[in-house]
Amino acid sequence: MKILKLAAVMAVGLLLAGCDAGGMLATDGARKDLAALKPTGTTFNAYLAQEYLELSTFEEKVSYDWVEAENFAEKGLAAAANKAVLPEDPKSEKWGGLPADTVGPLSAARQRLMSALDKIGRDKAPKAAARAQVMYDCWVDVEEEAWQKARIAYCKGEFEKALAEVEKALGPMPAPAAAPAPAMPAAANFIVYFDFDSDKLNPAAMKVVDDAAAEFKKRGRATVTLAGHTDKAGSSAYNQRLSKRRADAVLSALVARGVPAAVVTEQAFGEDRPAVPTADGVKEARNRRVEINIK
Repeated sequence: MKILKLAAVMAVGLLLAGCDAGGMLATDGARKDLAALKPTGTTFNAYLAQEYLELSTFEEKVSYDWVEAENFAEKGLAAAANKAVLPEDPKSEKWGGLPADTVGPLSAARQRLMSALDKIGRDKAPKAAARAQVMYDCWVDVEEEAWQKARIAYCKGEFEKALAEVEKALGPMPAPAAAPAPAMPAAANFIVYFDFDSDKLNPAAMKVVDDAAAEFKKRGRATVTLAGHTDKAGSSAYNQRLSKRRADAVLSALVARGVPAAVVTEQAFGEDRPAVPTADGVKEARNRRVEINIK
């Protein structure tokens, strides 16, 4: 991620020298699309879309971080479309540049945030819940950059203030009763296949998602990993985004079937890990997939 941001900084110099500003214009376009879009769905997602719009605008207009400006604008567009949008995961490959001493505190904060969101925090305090999620993403972003000390303090402080408001709305939670951990069954794997250049779940794909959700519920407790993939038709950058949208689609379907978002980890590999090796540009149905691992 730091390499991408360095490239964005270099782009400023190129822009000032009169070079192509297409990347900045693309980011501005995503942000303007979000600003013009009327959110549909839950109150939480409407607030989430607005918060991501404000963060994207700050990243573009103040920080000149067009990589994260586009990332946050796309998350806002997904929220406005009433899709499940999760806070950033500091343990994911995307945030591999985080200083080692920040990963633990960020991970603990994310666990606390997800616990509050999944305990109907999105419904009890939707505005504060949305603010907490977006300020958490802001905190992760600036911790990786590791130089904006005032911005780190601001994002962390706003996250903690908003999350405290959500937790207050939820009220005291009873302590869980101690119980011996049951022996866990072997991991279960499912594969959801997609039509060419699509992130839509067809009837066959929905059947696989139904089976995966049933398996999760049968286990009582488990963790779920989603890995999105594409074939090699199209550009690598486009396929990376497509694989993420496919993983998002499966996540939304699982959450709709009662799988808590807090137990799900998403990964997007684009065209880099084909199930069936092919030459570049080749359409291969078995590579257009999301792998679901439950354990």
